[in-house]
Amino acid sequence: MCLYKLNKICILNWLVAIIVVYEHHSIVDFKLIHLIWFDAKASKPPSKPLVEI
Repeated sequence: MCLYKLNKICILNWLVAIIVVYEHHSIVDFKLIHLIWFDAKASKPPSKPLVEI
């Protein structure tokens, strides 16, 4: 799973998710990203990072 693998893409996605939460002060944004990430992981591995920097 994402949390157990030190994957650079995964870490970037979680860092961005945390930043979004702190900037918008909304747990809804975090839940949305969380659902999108795990839905993508459940269906098929993403071909590229969800958040492009």
